[in-house]
Amino acid sequence: MEFLKNNGITKSLAVKLVAVFALGMVAVAGLQAISGTAPFQSVKQVISGDGDYGYYDEGVGMGMDSPELSYRNVEDSMMPPVPSPEFAPGEDTETYEVKEYTATFETGDVTKECEVIADLFNRDDVIFESTNEYKEGCSYNFKVKKESVDEVLAILEDLDPKYLNENAYTIKREVTDYTSEIEILEAKLAAYEATLIQSTATYDELIRLATMRGDIDALTRATDGKLALVERISMSQIEVNAQLDRINRSKAEALDRLEYSNFYVNVYENPLVNGDSIKDSWIAAVQELVSDINTFVQEVSLGFVALMFMVVKFALYGVVLLYVARFGYSYARKVWSQG
Repeated sequence: MEFLKNNGITKSLAVKLVAVFALGMVAVAGLQAISGTAPFQSVKQVISGDGDYGYYDEGVGMGMDSPELSYRNVEDSMMPPVPSPEFAPGEDTETYEVKEYTATFETGDVTKECEVIADLFNRDDVIFESTNEYKEGCSYNFKVKKESVDEVLAILEDLDPKYLNENAYTIKREVTDYTSEIEILEAKLAAYEATLIQSTATYDELIRLATMRGDIDALTRATDGKLALVERISMSQIEVNAQLDRINRSKAEALDRLEYSNFYVNVYENPLVNGDSIKDSWIAAVQELVSDINTFVQEVSLGFVALMFMVVKFALYGVVLLYVARFGYSYARKVWSQG
């Protein structure tokens, strides 16, 4: 008490200071509850597990730690990736040449082009793959025997395509790889078969000798060993045969591409005046206008109601804070006077 009197601080002033401090803390806590943010934590000190210190200001890291760069990381970032070889060895790559054609037509009326291209499917040298016909155009995928490619190209060129592209490449490496894999798998099958014959003969001899001696245990072991061996080799043969079937199918498909050329044709309508497009643009504009009007009405009506609720909420907060401050001030003054 003497210290307060010596510094000119009266009881009333001290109570007011305590009340102001309490109000400030309550206000900060209220703001924290409303905004969901933690006060006094905009700048916090972070101590890492290895004793390094760092500071984070408003979520921006300024720590002392930094990721270490290894020689491999630096080397990988500086050295370009090594491309895989794409060239087929040998001088007969043209024998394995595959050609694909892509044609694009832009027209005011798709009826003519779509009908002419669809009629190609009636030819014996054209094999249908897929088709897609719709109001604004059509698209077709088909393959043509190599001896008829020039004739089909002439038909497409007469329709005046916007784009007509040819893509040629060789599949020699692919066919060679398939052939090598087939030879390896066939050799494995032959080895399995030879092992099965030799091992079966050995077990048969053991079974014969055990039978002659009347050795039941040896006979049982030999019989079980033979059955296990046959089962093991049979499963391996089944697995290799499945792989061989898949590779044979893939090789057959690759060789089929040598007999045919694939065509990918796309026709789409692009008239000077597109009534449907104009109608769609008007519909989109009207929908956007209706959406803007609806948003405005919602903001004026529901937004105003939400604003009123917010005002009432803050008013209630103010009343509660004022009541707490008044009660606290009265209680502090009473305690002070009693002391």
